[in-house]
Amino acid sequence: MQSISTSLSSTPISLTPLTDDEILYALRRSKDSFTAGIDGIPSFILKDCAHAFVRPLLLLFNLIIKKSQFPDIWKQASLTPVFKKGDPKLVQNYRPIALLCNFSKILECIIHKRIYFQVKTLVSPEQHGFVEKRSTITNLAYFSQFVCEDRKSQVDVIYTDFQKAFDQIDHFILLNKLHHFGFTQSLLSLLESYLFNRVQFVKYRNFHSSNFSPTSGVPQGSNLGPILFLLFINDIVDEIHCEKLLYADDMKLFFEIKSVGDCLALQSDLNQLLEWYKENRLTLNISKCNVMSFTRKKEFYQHNYVLNAVPVNRVYLFRDLGILFDQKFYFVDHISDILAKSYKTYGFIYRNCKDFSDISVLLLLLLPYKIQTGVRHNGLVSHIQHSCESFGNTTEKKYLNFMSYLIDGAYPPRGFDHTVLLARFNLTTLHTRRVVSVLSFFV
Repeated sequence: MQSISTSLSSTPISLTPLTDDEILYALRRSKDSFTAGIDGIPSFILKDCAHAFVRPLLLLFNLIIKKSQFPDIWKQASLTPVFKKGDPKLVQNYRPIALLCNFSKILECIIHKRIYFQVKTLVSPEQHGFVEKRSTITNLAYFSQFVCEDRKSQVDVIYTDFQKAFDQIDHFILLNKLHHFGFTQSLLSLLESYLFNRVQFVKYRNFHSSNFSPTSGVPQGSNLGPILFLLFINDIVDEIHCEKLLYADDMKLFFEIKSVGDCLALQSDLNQLLEWYKENRLTLNISKCNVMSFTRKKEFYQHNYVLNAVPVNRVYLFRDLGILFDQKFYFVDHISDILAKSYKTYGFIYRNCKDFSDISVLLLLLLPYKIQTGVRHNGLVSHIQHSCESFGNTTEKKYLNFMSYLIDGAYPPRGFDHTVLLARFNLTTLHTRRVVSVLSFFV
């Protein structure tokens, strides 16, 4: 790939010497964990002894930056396979998470913060993953608003699927793109040293694989991996004219369909997307790509979209970033799914916590239950909100009744005002939690 001479940034993206305060802040943000990398030093030691580490790390980190050379020992990592979904017997259904040296993660954390501050205005507005003030919520809120505005017509959505995106990043293409962003040569050299000649092995229980050196990809579980990945795929939207949204490597294309010509326009964007994949040496998992038509009409355009002459699978129900969308935007299946999970959680608590009487413990048990009601997601997708509150209040009353039984030895009488129990346990109503959640989204 030929080098690009023009720069996206008006000022060079560089890395100046670090300061004591930056290192101390990063050390204090370390997790209270016993997890350690190849060096055997757990993160809780870095956090508890932060002041003692600041000065030596300042000298070491600044020497690394000056020499643009990442230590070889910090490029060694053990990979832990984490199951995603599907058949657990298939290796492709596992995500490799790198267990890195904690000193390396401290330096990466500071470099990430420096780089992000300089490139944040250059990141595509369609990207909602690993970006400040953007999230799955902003992604879903924007998409839902678009579909609702065009409710009387039809919106076709293509859900795409990267195949092992983080592992397939071509290092040379990545460095060339970083040069295009305006990274200085010294910073590029440091990142080149960070990416190349890494040594990894797979660790599962008490088994270790032999060492191997990956020829592509960014370390999953690292602090630098996400920002490097975002910058790599940042130009994926450049040649696509329809609406598009990303959350890291999850991408969807959508377009209002009023005629066959609109379907052909969306197909044209799909073709452009496929070309981008080929140029950047990535693979689109066509078998996992899906199309859904959002409409309440009985008769609508059911265009046969294709990728590499392979028809895109048409679905009528799809889970997007945690929300189960149906073709008519009614969310009946999503609500039923949440209801089933809520009752399952309640059943587990009911069977296993009959001897509990400590209110603080019972309130802690309520936390996963509250999460399963989908407060944040559902509150921002207004179509779900009222229906969720209806069943959410019912299941919440069951839990409050059970708490009252454990503490008082008797269930409240039929028709009892449950706001009394909410006040007793210092809890707010489900409706209040949703309102607060929505308001906090705009702060």
